[in-house]
Amino acid sequence: GIRAMELPELANLSAQMCHELPSRVIANIEINQPKCLNVSPDEMATALVGSRILRAWTRGKWIVCDLSNESHVLLNVGMGADVLFYRTAGERTKADRVTIELHFTDGSGLTIRFWWFGHFHLAHPGKLAEHKPSASIGPSPLDDGFTPDTLAAICAGRRTPIKTVILDQKLIGGIGNVYAQDPLFYSRIHPLQPARSLSRAQIESLHASIRRVLTESLAAGGHSYERDLYGNHGGYTMDRVAVAYKEGQPCPVCGTMIEKIRTGSTTTHFCPQCQVLSG
Repeated sequence: GIRAMELPELANLSAQMCHELPSRVIANIEINQPKCLNVSPDEMATALVGSRILRAWTRGKWIVCDLSNESHVLLNVGMGADVLFYRTAGERTKADRVTIELHFTDGSGLTIRFWWFGHFHLAHPGKLAEHKPSASIGPSPLDDGFTPDTLAAICAGRRTPIKTVILDQKLIGGIGNVYAQDPLFYSRIHPLQPARSLSRAQIESLHASIRRVLTESLAAGGHSYERDLYGNHGGYTMDRVAVAYKEGQPCPVCGTMIEKIRTGSTTTHFCPQCQVLSG
């Protein structure tokens, strides 16, 4: 399926959390799936209760929440999740099985329901850099510091297919299969092209295309398959997608049928006419 929160959805969610949560004090936490934690439920509750979430920001596919007691909570939604805020108990969405629920002292709350698997981790004050799953993530492609030179350095010397490189969270943080496919199409690069064989012009085109696709989706509130903090679907609909998940449909540029191939552990949709594998 297409479901998976990536950088645009997570950045949108964290911005909404920044708007909604900083004034609210955590009264208690309900944990219905302890295996998603990296500490005991008691240790998590001790760190959270009585504190506030001052800021939320993204690092790759993690949302990092800075708490008022200088601890951090790290949320990874895995293959997708509903992270929903309610102002009153009456507004609360009756999810089948909520994984984690935060109750705030003013009666509002936050429910987290992982679709498949996810993580809700604690980093104690000063220990965020020691949280290995998030500390090892590469730069965000939307950061100002992510330039064509950054992408060129990532690709240099790598025989790996460019599609695999784009998805590698240790190299670039936050892009998954949904947003990796169209930038390759816009840049006319075959997904199996070895990263080190890309020309400077291809690097610059791919860099611009990655940023354009992510920025457009972020501005639209993320993909229409995903929901935001208030339960609203994003505005980045399938008619704005060029080739991703459109096997058997005509290429928007040349009309050739879009094909689907395996690339590592994922599938990739591409136009065999526009995206030719060069030797």
